[in-house]
Amino acid sequence: MSGVSLPFLTDRDPDDAREGSLDPMGLAPIADQVAEIIAPSVTARMSRIRFLTAIAVCAAVTDSFEDLIAADATPPYIAFEWVVVEALARRRVLPQTATLAVPGIGKARALLTLSPKRHMNASGYLKGPRVFGFNGVYKRLARPLEIVNSELTLLERGDQLVRIWEREVGLEGFSDKRPGTTGGRFAQTLAREVRAALLTGHVAAPPRSRLWGQLAAAFRLDGAGAKEREQLRLWMLDAAEPVRRELIERLDAERRRAGADLSEAGALRSIAAAASHRSGCRSRRSTRTRGSPFCLTRGSRLCSSRALPTEPPP
Repeated sequence: MSGVSLPFLTDRDPDDAREGSLDPMGLAPIADQVAEIIAPSVTARMSRIRFLTAIAVCAAVTDSFEDLIAADATPPYIAFEWVVVEALARRRVLPQTATLAVPGIGKARALLTLSPKRHMNASGYLKGPRVFGFNGVYKRLARPLEIVNSELTLLERGDQLVRIWEREVGLEGFSDKRPGTTGGRFAQTLAREVRAALLTGHVAAPPRSRLWGQLAAAFRLDGAGAKEREQLRLWMLDAAEPVRRELIERLDAERRRAGADLSEAGALRSIAAAASHRSGCRSRRSTRTRGSPFCLTRGSRLCSSRALPTEPPP
């Protein structure tokens, strides 16, 4: 048969590709290609879609920091992450759904357990934050959705998202930094704290600052309003990505049907059985890939099917 060859022996694998390696069969590149077809710009590290809103707000806050250079070369968006992650870590009363899958929150909580007077800094945050912080993880999706550009500069859609967010969390005036408004004051305070973190090398707000509660309320991952969720869902269901659109819709339907009993394997089988020829074939060819199936739920999660049981169905 043309293009088909029988199995054959290869040279012995080198010692650095032993059985215990992450990809002993070398299938990761194939999985990546299939994943990009099924769920473009989505990776297995993505599970909380509200980080797209956080990225947009971050870009709005740091847009005037272009000439500000930290002593340790920390970029402004990383300092913003320090402030937000510390705020979520300090609010121990938040439910699990509010902070689940926040990059670096475990280290932040460990730091605060040692002393509530300690603060986030480069050594207390992630190793490789440019890659593993929430900006690093989710910018791969934020860029094609045109929320920010490759330099994490706010685009028109990002500005639209920030304005929806500010209205729903009660911070009107944030985008325009309008004097005399709650949002304007919050924008100034947040920018000041991010700037201070850059200049001092650590978050500087006092442990009892009201800012922590305000930040946690504004950025908790289960706190997206109806219009924010609707807008993010609309962008994810873009007709330009028909396979991704169909996958989201069918996973939503399957989740409603199965509820908390939905497993990754069960979801994929059900989707493959009901999907159109294009997406069905692709789903059957990829059972575990770097790009994960997902849906938008009331809890504002971009869910891989492995994570579905952690939140109630909409």
